[in-house]
Amino acid sequence: MLTALVEWLTEPEQTELRRSLLLWLREGFLQTRLPRVSFSQLDDLEEVRIMLAERVLDWTRQWKEEGRQEGREEGLHSEWRLLLRLVRRRFGEAIADRSAPVLERIKQPAALEDLGEELLDCADATAWLARLNAAAGEGRRSDAADAV
Repeated sequence: MLTALVEWLTEPEQTELRRSLLLWLREGFLQTRLPRVSFSQLDDLEEVRIMLAERVLDWTRQWKEEGRQEGREEGLHSEWRLLLRLVRRRFGEAIADRSAPVLERIKQPAALEDLGEELLDCADATAWLARLNAAAGEGRRSDAADAV
């Protein structure tokens, strides 16, 4: 469709419309949707058509990957919040406060899921903090003992 439009706009009587459409595409449509991309070099509609044909697939892949990354981060935040609620309910506010910064360093969803199960098995707050620190790669039992 864009090809047909470009062909029609090459007619001499469409000069003003061609300039207006190019300006809108370059500075209105494209720049607002892709603010990190420079479009100042696009001076005619055929260049816009070629650029879109070449780059739309790359942009789509990039947007999908950004969306996946945002989804992973939201998932981690949800896991952290749930675990903190459970820790708070089981061991109180002080242990939840100590757990929060350690949990936030854990970036693997499977590790957080394992910790959720381990929370149920811990006899007390000391055992929980020891398991949490071990999962975060700290393994410092003295911090766990100090927290109680």
